[in-house]
Amino acid sequence: MILIAYHDMKERKIYNSILIFMILVQLGMFCLNFLYPNFKIPVKENVIAALVVFFMFLCMKMLNPSGIGMGDVKLVFVLGLFLGYDIFGIVSVAMFFLFFYVSIGKKKKHMELPFAPFVLLAMILRWI
Repeated sequence: MILIAYHDMKERKIYNSILIFMILVQLGMFCLNFLYPNFKIPVKENVIAALVVFFMFLCMKMLNPSGIGMGDVKLVFVLGLFLGYDIFGIVSVAMFFLFFYVSIGKKKKHMELPFAPFVLLAMILRWI
């Protein structure tokens, strides 16, 4: 996630190769869940959360194409696979930080802002 946040800040781009790698890791963990009964991952809940947050962000992208990037849409999907329902709290906190950053005047009109660093900050605060 640190690598994704760094690239998003520097280049305003979230690389698909990193997201695909993360999906493959999570699919491997899902497989372990079926092979080893003591390996507890709520697969169904994680997939549902990922799909819900994906479609929420996709709707935001379609309503305001310049407001959010497709990299952010794909990122929340992948994180939803890992985090399950926790993704909703993390996205909410990340958006709060983003709106706070905008409200204190650090953003100029029509300036692009990376979303991944705010997600990373929210994830760090979630696990402190």
